[in-house]
Amino acid sequence: MISDRLIALLKRQEGYGEWPYQDTEGYWTIGHGHLVTTQKDFTYDAACALCKAPWDLDRADVMLRVDAESKQQGLLAVLPWVNNLPQLVQEGLLNMAFQMGVTGVLGFHDMLASLKGGHFDDAEAHALNSVWARQTPSRSNEVSAMIGNRQFPA
Repeated sequence: MISDRLIALLKRQEGYGEWPYQDTEGYWTIGHGHLVTTQKDFTYDAACALCKAPWDLDRADVMLRVDAESKQQGLLAVLPWVNNLPQLVQEGLLNMAFQMGVTGVLGFHDMLASLKGGHFDDAEAHALNSVWARQTPSRSNEVSAMIGNRQFPA
């Protein structure tokens, strides 16, 4: 189950766009971080047509929950032991998966090994020692605190 706390955090971090925009990696995105296509060479008009833009806030909210649930299923399919972690840590991993995909999270080998062993402080340190943390410092600080099973400031 996706918590309201996670949805509120994702909304704040992702923002809202009723029209497609290119994210920091050049991918067409709409709503609250919904990926329109992985094809970076799409034109704006093609991206609009593909996602049937514009999106009102209600549609963006529904798709945010759908996307979060999809990422959660994907994460648990490859890392079923994550379901045994504290809720806050699970939400941190899900936030990472929302931003970079499940495959991106799987690249954090040391962090995942620390989490599997219950070493939350080490997992947080590994998350912060990454390209991801340098590219998105504000978000990664919040999410890494969650990975460390520490409540981040509201």
